Amino acid sequence: MEDKIEVGEYVRTNCEIYKIVEFMKNENGKVIGAYDEIGFYRNFTLFHIVKHSKNIIDLIEVGDYVNGKQVKHIAMFEGFPDYPKLIFVDEYRLLPDETCENKDIKSIVTKEQFEQVKYKVGE
Repeated sequence: MEDKIEVGEYVRTNCEIYKIVEFMKNENGKVIGAYDEIGFYRNFTLFHIVKHSKNIIDLIEVGDYVNGKQVKHIAMFEGFPDYPKLIFVDEYRLLPDETCENKDIKSIVTKEQFEQVKYKVGE
């Protein structure tokens, strides 16, 4: 997988999404970590990468939060294979404020991140 992932691509690990800006390698040439877009070192290996893409929208899954809204459905318009994938906040209604294209993504919290930081009342 190492030769397929390029600097500038986005990767989804088992918990978060990062933009790769540099790879770090040990003396054997194996990737041992990378820096995220902000410049913080993230200690993960290729083993932790679930998927990668040049388009961040390809890494979003149902249950993630995009721009503060929970993703409930992901789809593409039939007959338009080159049209950007849309994220439907509500799969039964298609309103402009409830959809998001790749260019509109400002923030992402993965469902795994949400589970780690949420506070359960009564526990």
